[in-house]
Amino acid sequence: HVCYVSEAEALQLAPRPDWALISITEPGRDAPLVAPFLWGALLRIRFADAEYDAAMLAKGFPCSRHAVTIRDFLTRLDAAPHITGLVVHCHAGQRRSAAVAKYACETLGAAGFDPSYQGYNKTVYALLRNPDAFAMS
Repeated sequence: HVCYVSEAEALQLAPRPDWALISITEPGRDAPLVAPFLWGALLRIRFADAEYDAAMLAKGFPCSRHAVTIRDFLTRLDAAPHITGLVVHCHAGQRRSAAVAKYACETLGAAGFDPSYQGYNKTVYALLRNPDAFAMS
C-alpha cells in the first residue's frame, strides 16, 4: 500500500519497521522526523515544488538526479519482502508526494492512488517516468 500525506501528518505517524518513508522537503532543510531510524527504509530528498518552464530549467530543479534517486529507492523497496507499505510526504501532501505516490503505485503494482486526482506535480511525475524527459541539448 502507498499513501501520500503532508509533512504535518507525517510527523504524527509512528515509525513502522515494515513500512518505508520518502520525506520530500525544500532544498536546505529536513523534516524533523521522530525516530527516523525506526522506519523499515527511509529516503530524505530535497527539491522545490516547481513545474518546468524556462526559469526552472535554468535552475535545475526538480531534476533527473532526484528522479533517479527515487526510482532506485523504489527498486530496493520492491526487492525488500519485509516492506509492506510506503508513506510519501511533502509540505502540503498534494503535489510532490502525490507524483511520487502515483509513480510508486504504478511501478510497484500497489494500491493507494486515486486515478482521478490530477493535482500531482506533472514535472516530478514525468521525470520519474523518464529521467531524461527534460534533458537540455
